[in-house]
Amino acid sequence: MRLPWVFDRITRFYGFSVGWSLRLAAIVLVLYVGLVGLTYVGVTRVPTGFIPEQDKGYLLVNVQLPDSSSLARTIEVVDKVEKIAHQIEGVEHTVSIPGQSFVLNAVSSNFGSMFVILEPFHGRHDQGLSADAIAEKLRGRLYAEVQEAEVAVFGAPPVDGLGNAGGFKLMIKDIGDAGLDVLQGQADNLAEQANQQPGLVGVINTFSADAPQLYVDVNRTKCKMMGVPLSDVFNTLQFYLGGYYVNDFNQFGRTWQVNVQAEAPYRVTVEGVKQLKVRNSAGDMIPLGTIADVRDSNGPVLLTRYNSRPAAAINGAWLPGTSSGRVIQTMEALATQALPPSMSYEWTELTYMQILAGSTAIFAFIGAVVLVFLVLAAQY
Repeated sequence: MRLPWVFDRITRFYGFSVGWSLRLAAIVLVLYVGLVGLTYVGVTRVPTGFIPEQDKGYLLVNVQLPDSSSLARTIEVVDKVEKIAHQIEGVEHTVSIPGQSFVLNAVSSNFGSMFVILEPFHGRHDQGLSADAIAEKLRGRLYAEVQEAEVAVFGAPPVDGLGNAGGFKLMIKDIGDAGLDVLQGQADNLAEQANQQPGLVGVINTFSADAPQLYVDVNRTKCKMMGVPLSDVFNTLQFYLGGYYVNDFNQFGRTWQVNVQAEAPYRVTVEGVKQLKVRNSAGDMIPLGTIADVRDSNGPVLLTRYNSRPAAAINGAWLPGTSSGRVIQTMEALATQALPPSMSYEWTELTYMQILAGSTAIFAFIGAVVLVFLVLAAQY
């Protein structure tokens, strides 16, 4: 029964306000222009963003030990990281994968990844149990307690398919053929400077140009003289050192894989590799040391080319309260100042999409103002 009375009062108040505005049209117009101006200043001055970081119920931890660290050593560090994660409130369980980096999309004995699965959303209403808050607590614990490896914590990617983790990725390119050692040095320097900037956290350069390796120089002349096919030499190295998938078999209601690989004690030293044997055409077993020279060497574990140039990927994240636009400005200023002319940089993944979008927000605002005007004009 009171609804017509309330509606009449609102209608009279609205009519009075419109009439007052029409009598003071000049003042209202000045206020309107002022509001539009303040909106423009806000759009142009406030740090920009694109797609905000989202709480998707999990975090991604990247573990990187010194170059050529054994898988057993990596497993120990990953287990330690896993125990620390289980002590953080809001963490339900973890899934660890030693020997593989999902952030780098690479496989190596000194890499490790761990998915930190958070408790369901209905049990994390407190602000201190958000994904960002848990990630901050986990970073603090890992930084203080894990000294054996470089550990970085990332959120989930805001858009599935654009990157394997949240944060940003900046590609440092060697456009002047300065060499891989120079590329690593410049990327390390840039990552170190970025970690000193407020708002940035966990900025890492994962590229290494001089990881310890073993170089096998096969003497093709000796192979020909001794009747050893080159394909058998390479297959022997593959079987014993890298492992080889043979087939599957069924037992206990499950399907099992058969993989062949030498025991660890027989493939960890140069002398052990030289003692591996390959069969020649006469059926004799020939040690690899007879037909190949195995020596220590250095080289990159993973070599990435971005737009046809050797490149190093710099991954990082930012703290809550820091916009992605501010991160782009900070990293571009650092890269412009720190990188020599022989190096350049390019954004990739979601940050690249943000740069492509540009300042389209101002056009969206103008379109919204025009739309409101047209709707009001159509009504009155």
